[in-house]
Amino acid sequence: MSTGLSIVIMDYMDAYTMDVQRLRECSMMVTVPDGRAIPFCSYHLTDASGRRVYAPWCKEELRQD
Repeated sequence: MSTGLSIVIMDYMDAYTMDVQRLRECSMMVTVPDGRAIPFCSYHLTDASGRRVYAPWCKEELRQD
């Protein structure tokens, strides 16, 4: 069994940097408690006012808000 380290570097999108093509090609998903799978590329998406589009759902994120 081999071990390794994966490093993922990406910019989070906001209302000004939304790239629909990148969303279509995003291969990583975040599954939220209601069963939806949200592309990781847009999970931290914010609106023009800087508010998150998707509510945080994990304990670590809830503590920060």
